[in-house]
Amino acid sequence: MISTPASSTDHPDRGLHAEEAIERGFEALAARAERAGWTADETAFALLNLAVARILAIDANMATEDAI
Repeated sequence: MISTPASSTDHPDRGLHAEEAIERGFEALAARAERAGWTADETAFALLNLAVARILAIDANMATEDAI
């Protein structure tokens, strides 16, 4: 279960709080991938690439919204 944010969006530790809230689910996802037969390296790179793709999509969506 992921906890809801307890701080405002401008709190200096909000990113850290997000990591702490998401970490258990993230580790569980990595463990499931490894149990399915993917190596730890493959799993880590896949998760990293998915995170980068998400960042790029968010950035592109924000740029589109700004242009509208």
